[in-house]
Amino acid sequence: MMKNQNFVGRLIKKGEKMLVEFNSYSLHDSVITFYCTKVEETCSRDREFPQELEYAFDTTNVMHMDVLMHWLIKQKRVKSLLDDKPSWGDVLTAVLGTIVNVNWSKFRVYC
Repeated sequence: MMKNQNFVGRLIKKGEKMLVEFNSYSLHDSVITFYCTKVEETCSRDREFPQELEYAFDTTNVMHMDVLMHWLIKQKRVKSLLDDKPSWGDVLTAVLGTIVNVNWSKFRVYC
């Protein structure tokens, strides 16, 4: 088996961005987990079975928080909330349904 290969068998290059849709999130023991679906850019035979992805960020880890906060602040929906001093729930709920390219291979959870 080759290095950097996901369970479907397609090679993922280091630093490659994936187009994902944010479906839900969870907060548990200082870990924020995003549950996403990989958005297919082209028609394929596996289209009816979308690939589900999980990304986890440990809020006690400075590097994880730095990456997460920079990404959240860049989101248009979150920018509109910043005047109201939003809670974590408000900010994380605001990104649900968003379809963006992410490069979070370090934070991906493999089941």
